Amino acid sequence: MSLIAVFVIFVCLPVGAAREFEDTHIEFRMTEGSFGLTSILLAGSRMRTDVGAESLIVESTSRTVVMLNHQRKTFSRITEANREAFFKAIAGMMAEFRKSFEDLSPAERAALLARQPELTPLIDGGATTVEPGGVSTVAGRTCTVHRFTLNKVPSGEACVVTAESLSLPEKDAASFKAALAVLSGFTTQLQKLLPPAPSNASILSESSVPLRQTTIALGVRHTSEFVGVSHGAISMDVFSIPAGYTEATPGG
Repeated sequence: MSLIAVFVIFVCLPVGAAREFEDTHIEFRMTEGSFGLTSILLAGSRMRTDVGAESLIVESTSRTVVMLNHQRKTFSRITEANREAFFKAIAGMMAEFRKSFEDLSPAERAALLARQPELTPLIDGGATTVEPGGVSTVAGRTCTVHRFTLNKVPSGEACVVTAESLSLPEKDAASFKAALAVLSGFTTQLQKLLPPAPSNASILSESSVPLRQTTIALGVRHTSEFVGVSHGAISMDVFSIPAGYTEATPGG
């Protein structure tokens, strides 16, 4: 699972009358499996992405991110003020996991990693590599392919383009770049505390977007592909934490 999937977030906005803007919806569809990027919404200084049962929202002006889990109906808020403590808590959880792993028998360790191979880097720093894969075409657009392996086993691929090639309206292009810059900064800080992890985000930057992204988990491919870009009014309610969701913290 990529780090961009860890930052599945909602920006915290006050509850009130819905406000609408003419903004941008970048749509994706699942072509394999069940887990992948399905949409990116851009409105003012806010960006929301939907990935599986989780959503990510970034408010770039305040540099606020909130992780929202729709299955559990929980959210976690990361701000400039609490992000260091938040990431240290995550690092502490990983340390506890590694200690618990050491207490398992060899057979139990093998069984666990067979079920969840993505945990390997958290245990022994498993080797993750990114290799060029040529070019491909998605929805009539040419993109550059990057292939990922974990311990020499294919773990996924991404076909990316520059954000500029999507021809977004100027204000939305600026919002997109600013939101990705916030995520990039948070990811960099988190990576200083955690071992390297297999991540399709590793080849992404503040100015690129995957038109096709595949994650391979337990031999199953999960692929989402770009469909198109549309413009219209986006209710600001989609950037709010839904009623009934409770706050979760690392280890809480």
